[in-house]
Amino acid sequence: MVVAVRSLDEIAESIRAHWSATEEDRFAIGHDLMEARARFPSNREFGAWMEQQGLPFAREMARMLRLGAENEPEVRAALATQVANGRHPNFLLAVRTVLPPKPRETPRGRPAGQRRRPIWWLETA
Repeated sequence: MVVAVRSLDEIAESIRAHWSATEEDRFAIGHDLMEARARFPSNREFGAWMEQQGLPFAREMARMLRLGAENEPEVRAALATQVANGRHPNFLLAVRTVLPPKPRETPRGRPAGQRRRPIWWLETA
């Protein structure tokens, strides 16, 4: 089987054509973004290409679309759960549900929820 390699312009056009409210289109865009990202050695160059193409979404949305496509079976299951629970399907919420939470840090680099102990804590009697 011969697979034709699309140009970056063709990928960008496919992304613009699929930009709508349907979940299927969001998966298609995510796969297009994965294909385009594979052509660049760094995130910076990929981001510059996205800006040059004038795509109708920001980098964070592109990241979420790619993550949704990378985890498609799990995201589809999360979308089905939303519908089964009587909710409107929400792609971004489904992606966030599937991905492990990022560890949060406080401004001073301590993990969230871990507060600084007072100096008397270290003193022994």
